[in-house]
Amino acid sequence: MTAFHSDGEKEAFFKTIEEKILDYEKAKSTVDGIRKEMEGHPSAALAARGSLTMTGNTLLNSSGALLYSGGDMTLTEKGSVINRGGTINAQGNLSITAPVISNENESFSSERVWTSHVTNPKLIRIDQDGHPEKGQAFPESEFSRLSSGYGAYHNKGITPKEPLEEAAYGIITAPTEEELAEGEDPVDPSLVGTLAPNYAYDDPIFQQFGITSMTTARPKNGDPAQKVWDESYRKILDSLNVKIREYNREVEAYNNSIGAIEGAKIKNYTIIRTNTHTSEKKVTETKAGILSGGKNMTLVGDVTN
Repeated sequence: MTAFHSDGEKEAFFKTIEEKILDYEKAKSTVDGIRKEMEGHPSAALAARGSLTMTGNTLLNSSGALLYSGGDMTLTEKGSVINRGGTINAQGNLSITAPVISNENESFSSERVWTSHVTNPKLIRIDQDGHPEKGQAFPESEFSRLSSGYGAYHNKGITPKEPLEEAAYGIITAPTEEELAEGEDPVDPSLVGTLAPNYAYDDPIFQQFGITSMTTARPKNGDPAQKVWDESYRKILDSLNVKIREYNREVEAYNNSIGAIEGAKIKNYTIIRTNTHTSEKKVTETKAGILSGGKNMTLVGDVTN
């Protein structure tokens, strides 16, 4: 397995493979030319209709040569019997005796070919200081809120619940450029710096928690009726906050149960993108030696096939 840490490393590796393939094809073309020329010449053959017996020091049968007997064949050598890409065939019994008996492949070549290219699922490595899983990488599907901009959680993809903001009056401020870019609505400049509640009187939250809100909108700034309206509305917001705090405690317990605790929030992480390229060696040519007998075969010696 080869690991790449950049596109440059991967491209350099593939280029090297392509160059080696070209070198192999060039060398193979030369060899094929020589072999084609040799195929025009007949290979040697020793054949007997009956039995065939050979005794000597060494026997080399190669390059498509044939030793054949219509009956039994007995080969006895003091040194070695080497069948390199040739055929030794007896229709009867075949008996070979020698210190070394080797049945070899005269011509074997292979090339490496690419068989598949797979884009692997993305992994997320946690780089957040203090996180119990810092340095470990997990499938992207196990994280939530990766694109929120406020921190992600490793909770096996279970989405945490959002706590609710408590109801209160506050000074209206203009949204920042970043907040506007993220989709927040602009604020009327005349309202900036004034006091206002963070929940409108007709917000769905009142219906969610079964609280009766004001029946009319808040009077505009400068209207004397606004003060009386605000006094009544503040009492309603106090009742709402009781419900919100209870809800937020349930949210915190739920988020803790799935591992989305605030202390485990992940703001620093690395996205790991990988590809898997699979290759294998493919045999392009082979010319193995053949030893065969029509009946029994006896080999006495150190045999390599």
